[in-house]
Amino acid sequence: MQDLTRGLFLSVLFFCSANGLSQNTESGIPSSFQHLNPDDRYDTLISLSKLFSFDNPDTALFFAEIAFFIASEKENDFLIADAAYFVAEAYTNGSKFREAIDYYRISAEAEYRIKNDSTGFFAERLSDIAYCYQELGIYEKSLELYQHSLKLQLRFNNMEEVATILSNIGSNLFLQGDYEGSLILLLYKMPRKL
Repeated sequence: MQDLTRGLFLSVLFFCSANGLSQNTESGIPSSFQHLNPDDRYDTLISLSKLFSFDNPDTALFFAEIAFFIASEKENDFLIADAAYFVAEAYTNGSKFREAIDYYRISAEAEYRIKNDSTGFFAERLSDIAYCYQELGIYEKSLELYQHSLKLQLRFNNMEEVATILSNIGSNLFLQGDYEGSLILLLYKMPRKL
């Protein structure tokens, strides 16, 4: 809650700044952010991106791209994975799926470099990429990525994500006209108590 309050305070400060959004420094960061230390600048940009993600994806994208720029300048894979994810989310919420795929991939690759192995975060990014391909009508590629993500989530015993992926695979099969396959997955996913 304290982070949200801080983020909202900083966003109000940002919007009330006399410099406004239009004046950027040489680094591409709005001049109204220059008084913040780099960590607060990054955190504020991510908070603002989250705040606008669903209602105004273009604004969310603006903030996330600046955060991505900061993360890239620092060459910090943890920040790059995080910022690239929020850039991708903004593109996804704006129905710009091809662009989202690129940033989900950057996020997944940065996470892989951090852990030197696949993680739940990495598997979730594969599912995000699969969703984008599905929205673009590229069902086979989508299904392939969902299956890879499913294998990883099973390895991590993350059953909530397994259920979500099975549902997504069912939707994919349905969209391809494989109603029997979709129904089998639906029945497999149903609670046993019914």
